[in-house]
Amino acid sequence: TSVLTIGGSIYDPGFQGLLDEVRVSSVVRTPDWIVTEYRNQDAPGTFSTVGLEEGGSQGVQVAAPVFTPAGGAYQGPQSVSITTATGGASIRYTTDGTTPTPAIGTIYSGPVSVAASMTLKAIGYKAGLTDSAVTAAAYTITPVVQITVASQPSGLSVLADGVACTTPCLLQWASGTAHTISAPAAVAGGAGTQYAWTSWSDGGAAAHSVTAPAVAAVYTAVYKTQFTLTTQASPAAGGAITPASGWYDSGAVVQVNAAANQGYTFAGFSGALSGTVTPQNVTMGGPLTVTASFTAVGGGGGGVPWYASGGTWSNRKLITVDRTKVSGSVNLTNFPLLFSVTDQNLRHTSSGGSTGKADGSDILFTGSDGVTKLDHELESYDGATGTVVAWVRVPVLSVSADTLLYVYYGNAAAANQQYANGVWDSNFKGVWHLGGAGSVAADSTANGNNGAKPSPASPAPVAGKIGVGHQFNGTTDVIRVPDANSLDLTTAMTISAWIKAVGWPTAFGDAIVNKEGNYALRTGNQTTQFDVLWWNGSWIRNVRTASPTTGVWHHVVGQASGNDAYRIYVDGVAVSGASGNWYPLGRDLTSVLTIGGSIYDPGFQGLLDEGPRC
Repeated sequence: TSVLTIGGSIYDPGFQGLLDEVRVSSVVRTPDWIVTEYRNQDAPGTFSTVGLEEGGSQGVQVAAPVFTPAGGAYQGPQSVSITTATGGASIRYTTDGTTPTPAIGTIYSGPVSVAASMTLKAIGYKAGLTDSAVTAAAYTITPVVQITVASQPSGLSVLADGVACTTPCLLQWASGTAHTISAPAAVAGGAGTQYAWTSWSDGGAAAHSVTAPAVAAVYTAVYKTQFTLTTQASPAAGGAITPASGWYDSGAVVQVNAAANQGYTFAGFSGALSGTVTPQNVTMGGPLTVTASFTAVGGGGGGVPWYASGGTWSNRKLITVDRTKVSGSVNLTNFPLLFSVTDQNLRHTSSGGSTGKADGSDILFTGSDGVTKLDHELESYDGATGTVVAWVRVPVLSVSADTLLYVYYGNAAAANQQYANGVWDSNFKGVWHLGGAGSVAADSTANGNNGAKPSPASPAPVAGKIGVGHQFNGTTDVIRVPDANSLDLTTAMTISAWIKAVGWPTAFGDAIVNKEGNYALRTGNQTTQFDVLWWNGSWIRNVRTASPTTGVWHHVVGQASGNDAYRIYVDGVAVSGASGNWYPLGRDLTSVLTIGGSIYDPGFQGLLDEGPRC
């Protein structure tokens, strides 16, 4: 009959604290019931979940699919995930631009590989719910290619997009994008070594733009190895060593020359070269040093390297004949070298130069030893400007090594140093420079075959190809050289001259040189014919080419040998055709030699210089 009390009893003190969810059952609950009841009441939020509301109109829509990463421009392929916030919903997608539906498209089961530009479209759907809106994401994929910037040799520093890197440089570039690669002109190596840029493998300049291709590519900067050649004179006042110190390609052959100053003698090379022979060649196989040693001698400059016969010359200069300009494979002997320069040091002392005599007659030339005097002819000298035109007989003009000479000057007390006849050996029968004034066209050979001009002004002296030449009018301007045995040629001949024709006739004439009955260099009977004539005793034989162009200087050469006229050269090139019989006529060795005309035909119209030479 007692009451049920909660939180206390009829007789005893009550419960102190909080009470909730008090239950009394008429059965004994199982342990599982009790545990489950505890879990349910302790955390009801995790014990069960609540689904979407369902009703007759099905008004709930599946959440729109989301693409990760979002659409946009990317370099390289992308792995795209497609998700929806609606639990249990399925997704279909398309990659070809078509619109997906719950029945159309690929069922999404994992990330989609996007390796090329495309647009993804997706729809979410679930039974009992409204389909999601169709969402889309456009992807622009630019392929990334591996670019290698290399060098030969490897391990050099180059620039890619302005950033230095040591080759080989491995780069990732988006296809079609513009970039810049740059190779320094020179890259330092070890001591005395550098690498000089020569080219890029794609043919571009040292610094140039490239467009990344669609496939992997290699750009190689090609370098050549160079070494330093250090040249020095000891003591510095003792002389000169050439060339100056500098960089040279690996394997290059460099000619080194030593020249003593006045008062010193060359004692020899040391370092990469040895001995007293100069010049010598050194091959650049690494960094090299060459020292030219000089020894002072007594007598104020009377040493062997310095020419001192007949007085003291205060100055000299080294002349180097470029071996690459010497034609053929055989050295030329007794070659008359033209020395034509304008040099302020060669002015007369009154004009601020160092030449001792006003007429330049103290000028002389020696061989490479500095003391062996060479025959020379001073054609002209201008002490105010330092212009020298001289002919020097070079005993041997080498085809394999540069020929070295010295020009000396600066001796006001010297006798005339020329020996003109010695320049022209016995094979020369007449050499007319046509450079002098007056009525005589002087022959520079020992034969003395001087020519007579009609007057000092006929033909007129004018500026020529080499110094002064003569202007011929085609009629009266003819130089006549008396017949001489030395000019009667029966076995061979070579005629040469510099010509600058005003025009060519349409009939016989315009003789450069003519020894009627023996030989001639002249035009034929029309403007397209330029002949060498050779009387062989029975016939006049000729060989022919086109007449040289007018208005410009040409070097013309005609040759004959034995019974035949056989060759014409124009500006160093053999241009003639085959020889043939021209006219049946015997040889006459009594005629005068004419320059700029002939006995019977019109003369040459234009300028002649340095010729003819026979």
